[in-house]
Amino acid sequence: MDEKKLQEMMDEITNGKDYDKEQMLQIQYGIEDGLTKEQIQFYADSKFSDLQMEEIRWGFEDGLTMKQVQTYAKPEFDSEQMRQIRGGLESKLTMKQVSIYTNSEFNEDQMYEIRCGLEHGLTMEQVQTYAKPEFDSEQMLEMREEAESHLSEITIHYKGELGEFDYNISDYVLLQDREGKDYLHYNEYISNATLDLPDGITNTRNMFKDCTLPNGFILGDFDTSEVTDMSGMFENCSMPDNFTLGDGFDTSNVKDMSCMFNGCSMPEDFVFNDKFVINDNCIVENMFEDSNIDDLSPLEEPNLEAEGEEL
Repeated sequence: MDEKKLQEMMDEITNGKDYDKEQMLQIQYGIEDGLTKEQIQFYADSKFSDLQMEEIRWGFEDGLTMKQVQTYAKPEFDSEQMRQIRGGLESKLTMKQVSIYTNSEFNEDQMYEIRCGLEHGLTMEQVQTYAKPEFDSEQMLEMREEAESHLSEITIHYKGELGEFDYNISDYVLLQDREGKDYLHYNEYISNATLDLPDGITNTRNMFKDCTLPNGFILGDFDTSEVTDMSGMFENCSMPDNFTLGDGFDTSNVKDMSCMFNGCSMPEDFVFNDKFVINDNCIVENMFEDSNIDDLSPLEEPNLEAEGEEL
């Protein structure tokens, strides 16, 4: 963007209001980074310090919605408190979960302990036992670690868009994407080396997205024959040496494989089993984009051209 255009946009947004140099820079960065006028005007308010403006700007730049940003874009939260709330939203906690610590009575360290408990798989009810302003962060840490030591004993029943099933919260955490849709995600904090698939699940999208799987990780009882959606399942996932999909990995009913291995780092000797097929009319957009998969020979040639999508 040329300087003249930038200055015109700066003048339009600031509209003669009084900002200090650091605040003006945050407005400028928003313009240069391509934020919308609405987004920039939202934080271009002199009631926010430049550091608060920065946290709001980063939320928009990282893809948070206006509604999500509004949960922390309040003058009563300092920039560090804003960062903890923003971090929870960006780690895919739901707005309901984040609301537990969206309270200015908590300092940033207390917010961090509450956020960690939620991200590690504790239920809202468990977290609420220590999410109280009268407990300092060290007390919260002690209570959180005690609760997390019993994660393997807790089973959750789920019924919704992913199917109906029971899962252990030491294996999985239930998250939501930015459209508010559920997905079951491998609990990377616990990093169990053997993982079974819950009976009754029909949607495994994003299950290992952005994960670094531990050495020796294997899929145990992992029958996917009823699964219809595997979009983003291994997106940006780093797999250990000798990782395999196992005998139960069956894609015969899958209708969406978009971004399934997008950006995935896989073992050099990785092979697809004979149950891995790509059905006609299956969505395969960016299925192998930016991955290190070179040899697609085990997959049936006609299916690779399904719908003319880019693999």
